Amino acid sequence: MHQHVVEEMEAAFLCKVPPDLRPLTSIGMRRQQTTVGTLVCTFLKDGLGCDCALIDAGCIRRNASYPADVENFTYGDLKKEVPFDSEVCVVPIRGSVVAEAVRQSRGLAALDPPQDHGGYLQADRGIVWDEETRQVTHIAGAPVDLDKEYRVAVLAVTLNGMNRNQPLIDWANDNGDKIPPEEMHRPAKEVIVSYSSALIWAYLGEHEQAERGKNGLSHMPSFDHLDKDQSGVIDFDEIKEAVQKLLGGENGVKVPEFVVQNIMHTVDANNDGTIDASEFNAFVLFFQQMNTFNKTMNDCRFRIIFVNDVYELGMFPHLDNLIRANMAPNTITMLPGDFVAPSLLSSLDKGKGMIDMMNRVGGCGIQYVCFGNHENDIPIEALRERIGEFKGEWINSNMPGFTEPALPEYRILEIEAGGQKRKIGIIGLLTIDSNLYRVGAFGGAMETATPVYETAERLKKVLMEEHGCDVVIPMTHQVMAEDREMARLKMGFPLLVAAHDHDPYCEEVEGCWIVKTGCDATQAAVIDLVWADASTPGDRPKVEIQMLNTKDYAPNEELVDVMNGHLRCVVEMESAFLCEVPPGVRLRSTGMRREPTSVGEMVTTLIRQGFRDSYGSTEACHGVMMDAGAIRRNFNYPEEYETFTYGDLKKEVPFDSEMVVVSMEGQLVCDAVRVSRERSFRSPPEDWGGYLQLDDGFKWDPATNQVTHINGEPIVADRLYSVGVLALSLNGMNRNQPLIDYANRHPERVPDLDAVRHAKDVAVYGCSTKVWQQLGSFEDLDQDGNGMLTVEEVQEAMGRVLRRKVSQVAAQNLIDAIDADGSGTVNAEEFYKVMANPQGAVELMRENEEQ
Repeated sequence: MHQHVVEEMEAAFLCKVPPDLRPLTSIGMRRQQTTVGTLVCTFLKDGLGCDCALIDAGCIRRNASYPADVENFTYGDLKKEVPFDSEVCVVPIRGSVVAEAVRQSRGLAALDPPQDHGGYLQADRGIVWDEETRQVTHIAGAPVDLDKEYRVAVLAVTLNGMNRNQPLIDWANDNGDKIPPEEMHRPAKEVIVSYSSALIWAYLGEHEQAERGKNGLSHMPSFDHLDKDQSGVIDFDEIKEAVQKLLGGENGVKVPEFVVQNIMHTVDANNDGTIDASEFNAFVLFFQQMNTFNKTMNDCRFRIIFVNDVYELGMFPHLDNLIRANMAPNTITMLPGDFVAPSLLSSLDKGKGMIDMMNRVGGCGIQYVCFGNHENDIPIEALRERIGEFKGEWINSNMPGFTEPALPEYRILEIEAGGQKRKIGIIGLLTIDSNLYRVGAFGGAMETATPVYETAERLKKVLMEEHGCDVVIPMTHQVMAEDREMARLKMGFPLLVAAHDHDPYCEEVEGCWIVKTGCDATQAAVIDLVWADASTPGDRPKVEIQMLNTKDYAPNEELVDVMNGHLRCVVEMESAFLCEVPPGVRLRSTGMRREPTSVGEMVTTLIRQGFRDSYGSTEACHGVMMDAGAIRRNFNYPEEYETFTYGDLKKEVPFDSEMVVVSMEGQLVCDAVRVSRERSFRSPPEDWGGYLQLDDGFKWDPATNQVTHINGEPIVADRLYSVGVLALSLNGMNRNQPLIDYANRHPERVPDLDAVRHAKDVAVYGCSTKVWQQLGSFEDLDQDGNGMLTVEEVQEAMGRVLRRKVSQVAAQNLIDAIDADGSGTVNAEEFYKVMANPQGAVELMRENEEQ
């Protein structure tokens, strides 16, 4: 029985042998670099998380040649190769000393005939030795920097004089304080076994992806895939089953219990015999940082970490640590458009807080961006200021008329790794879809924009033929259908770093990967372009993609503080005055899904007013119908409640609730409302999220379940009305069949989804002009008589009229609503135009933009 246990341990799987190290051999260990020496040293380097590992050949002693078909390295193999404790430590040594130590250790091997020497230093695969010049040329896969301090794993006894390696002995004598104490030295076998146990998790991930038929993706295993019984923890039997399957199924390599225990021990932080999701996620993040073994050191890697369409700041502290955890040599960060707007914060600071967070995140900041269509949502002068504040490269490849400030048409990066040099061209392309832009967009520069495909093809030719780039990577901001078509044209791009859609995509089309991460940085993509060796064509690198959940990474608390500083004005706005509750109205949002409510009417009325003010016409929106499921506070307000605040609106409408204004016949309005309310007439009445709440211009007869009036007038069946609805309602949410049929029958009437407006933002805008009309004359407000109304003057007037304390944020919001020239103050022309016509501010803004 004891012999059986020993045999089982000897045959226990340790790791896969990389194909480029087959067949394994430890013959000639004392006079040449061997594949076993490379394997052992690389495991030590990766297991200790250092830059390189150098081990005296006399410690690796089997002196055997392995069969060519051996794919697995076992525990027994390791024991035979490294029979002694061979304790190692990690010390900081300059590149010049490392190079000289290796050179001297191999001096006897250069004699004729070569002589064996137990001090011949075996090295990991990141160290490149030029046999002709007998010099170390690379450390950690990069050209050696003689002045750089590298973290080097060596045998402790080598530093103490074993095998008389004089450069290492001299270093140790001069730097005794830098050598870790004995209790921090670790036996080489222990390090290798521990790291091998961790590495098996990566093998499990590869196996899982292969089972799912996914190529081009690099993953650790998923927690749910391993948690077979969905108990919320991974136990011993589940790990054993997964490893057995990995190594060949029931008839494959037998997996001893101690191997499974080692595998679990690497992750089971609290040693309770199971692995929960938090332990698993923590290990995955750690392993991504330390694992370089599977990334061969003779390849050249270019890494891109990116997110797209980020409107809110909330995920930046998490993204910070995601970037830091996945940072490697030759890494850049990208955000291909849509970041300065739209959001509540950007309505207050015009994207200033967003740019600051982008400059800080990950320690390196977001380094490359291009325009998105929403960069046009803030005034052109504010956009120019944001561009000036951004510390990375803002690439503008297809809008030549945008000249202030001047932006690069492309950028060229040069990288070096694995003995290769590569040049990468970066371009940034913005959709020219006319439905997304008003006249004069981007200060008129959009009128000069060139087609995306045409520009991409032209710049690829310039970059590759004139500048010698190996590959060109476009950042694109366009709909997924256009990205797919761009890939189908086979322009020779291996990857599109894409944006505009708010759902994640990871597709390969005609050899081109299209990747989008969704919106607001809830996910990030980590993409590696890999040239296996110098013979790999420049424009055909292998593409490896990881889609990572940002919240799996702990937030950077310092960045949380910065974020909260930017959001303080939003917090203040929570209590900011929106409007007065009409006298005699008791606000309630209870029963929202089965009957008309006062809050439902107030919210839809505010949205209707906001659309009218935005578009400068009462005809712009005749009415608003909003699904009750989007109004969710379910609250009875106190009888004395006189003021409806932004905080109230946010609680009632907690989601984005994206709205569009569409043209529809009166009969369709009647049918849509009737169908939405049918369930409330059942016995007993049924709640329904699709129950349409209506603004105060509607009249509805509960006896017949029919709309009789819209915009305060009798509804006409065949007349076209401009009606605000939730965009999702047209796409089938809550199954309002008349609306679904309408959208299918008249797609030309349905605005592009990128033209949607968030309900809260529209309502806030709609409240502002009402307040202005209560404040009095311009002369009364302009207390210092300088012809300009300042925040302080407006704040004081609002407090006087509303009979309550008013924050500066609320006053600034009011100014911004009619500040057509973007000066931060209100002049007499702006004021009187609004007083005469509340929609006049919009017209004045348009006039100023045209001048």
